[in-house]
Amino acid sequence: IVDVMEECGLEVFSDHFSSSIAGDIFTFLTNAGYLVARTGRDISYVGLDIHFWSMFQLQNQVANFVVEALGSDVSSTTTYRVIAGGIFNVQSWKEDAYMNGPHVEDSCNGYIKTGAITELDIEMPNIEKNLLIESLKIIEGNNIRLLVLTGSDSNMFSDEDRSFVMSESRVAEIVTLNCPSLKNFDRNIESETQALVDCESLLYKSILYHARDGKFNAIFIDSSADQVVSSIFLKCFTMRSGTLRDEVLVNKSLIISLKLTRSETWRQNLLHRFKSNVFKESPASYVEVLVQKNDTTGRLLLTNGFDGSFVSKLNRTVSIINTSDLSAKVDVINGAGWRYQDPFIPHGITKVTDYDLTKAMAQWDSQNHVGHQVILQMESNRNLSKTAIERSFVTTIANFSFGKYYKDDIRKFDEVGDGLVLMVSWRFGNIVLLWDGRMHIDINVFTFFEDFEFVNTIQEAFQEDFAEADLVLNLRDEQPRGVGKMVLYKRDIGFEPIWSNIE
Repeated sequence: IVDVMEECGLEVFSDHFSSSIAGDIFTFLTNAGYLVARTGRDISYVGLDIHFWSMFQLQNQVANFVVEALGSDVSSTTTYRVIAGGIFNVQSWKEDAYMNGPHVEDSCNGYIKTGAITELDIEMPNIEKNLLIESLKIIEGNNIRLLVLTGSDSNMFSDEDRSFVMSESRVAEIVTLNCPSLKNFDRNIESETQALVDCESLLYKSILYHARDGKFNAIFIDSSADQVVSSIFLKCFTMRSGTLRDEVLVNKSLIISLKLTRSETWRQNLLHRFKSNVFKESPASYVEVLVQKNDTTGRLLLTNGFDGSFVSKLNRTVSIINTSDLSAKVDVINGAGWRYQDPFIPHGITKVTDYDLTKAMAQWDSQNHVGHQVILQMESNRNLSKTAIERSFVTTIANFSFGKYYKDDIRKFDEVGDGLVLMVSWRFGNIVLLWDGRMHIDINVFTFFEDFEFVNTIQEAFQEDFAEADLVLNLRDEQPRGVGKMVLYKRDIGFEPIWSNIE
C-alpha cells in the first residue's frame, strides 16, 4: 500500500499495524489524507477508509491502485461516499480550489471567443430583425399576430421594418406599443412619477384594445425599448392584472428580445420574470442563444409558454441561423415539463412476482457482516483549540471499558495545515479524529461488533468538555461493513426480505 501511494505522488509520513480480534488494522498518514485498511480474520475481505483533505483528484486513483495491489479489481468492490471535513491552510490549497468541482472538457474556444462580451459593431437593425424573423419560425401556424414594444418614439419600429418582417415571415399583423410620456423621462425627478402612471395606463389599455381583434402569438421587446418602459410593460401582466396573459396571448406564445451589449443585463432579468411570473405553469422555458458574427457576440433571449415541442423547434431554428453569416449556440435553457401521453392507457400493473428474484436472493444471502462504521460530524459556534480537542479525545478513550484492551498509543499528526489527526486502535476496532483547524470535527468509528449505544456514548463523552463552545452533532452516517454488497445490519441477518414473500 505504501508503494502504491508513493507511486500516485503522495508522501507517506507514517504507517501502523494493529492486530484485532476479528482481523488486522493498518493505518497510513500522508500529506493528502489518511487511509485505513482492515482485513477479515476468517474471510477474504479488505475494507478501506480513504479520507483526503487535499489532492482530491487522486482519491479514486489511489483507491483503484490499492485494490489492484491487493490482488483484486474494482469490479469486486462496493463503495459509499460521505462528504466530510478537511484541513485549513494546507500547502496546496490554491491548487485544490482550482481542481475542485466539475470542469468543462468541451471547450468553446473554437466556436465562441472567450472573454468579455463586446458591443456588436454591425448594423443593429439588420441583425435584430433577421433574428426576430428566425425566432418567429418557432411559432406554429400562419397569420401570426406580433406585439412590439418600442421606445418612446412611435417611429422606432418603422414602416420599413414592419414590411420587412412581414414579407420574410408568417406574420400577418404587427402592433406597436410605446409610451410618449417617457420621451424626456428623468427618474431622478420626483415630479416624473405621473409620467410612469400614464405610461402604465396607456400600455394596459392598448394591450386590451388591440387584443379585441385576436390574441397575440408573440411579443418582441425592441432594442429601442429601455428598462423603464419594459418594466412597466411586465407590470401590466403581473401586478395590474393576473388574467391579462390569458386575455391577450395564445396558449403557445413566445417572448423575444436581444441583448446586444453588456449593459443590457436587465433584458435577461425581464424575460426570466416573464417565465416565473407570467408563464407560471409548466411547461415554460427561458433560453439564451449565444450569437456571434466575426469578433462580436450578443444573445437572443426567448421565453416560451406551454409548448411541449419547444426544444425541438428551438434546435431547428438555431441550425437555420448557423447557415447564415452568424454562428449560434444554445447557451442557457431553464425550465421543463412532463411530456404527457394523451390518452395514456397502461397495459397492466407489474408485480414483484413478475420478476426473477433468484439473483437478488442470492446476493441477499451472500452478505457476511464484518463490522459497523459510524462517521460523526460536529460543528462549534467558535474556533476550537488543538489542546482542548486532544485532551478530550484522550479522556474519552481512557474512560471506556475497551481502554484496557487497546495496545496502541494514540497517534497524533499535526504537520499539515492548521488541523489535527488523532488515531487509536484496539482489539475491537479503531477511531480516527480529524479537526479542520477551525470549528469542524469528524470522528470515524469502526467496530468489529454492532452496538449503536457504544457510538452514542463516545459522542456524548467527547462533547462534555466543549459545553461552552456549543459543539453539536450535524451529521451521523452509519454503514454496516462486510462482503456480498453489504446493506444489512447484523441484527437483520437471517431474516427474509419482505419483497421475497409478496404474492
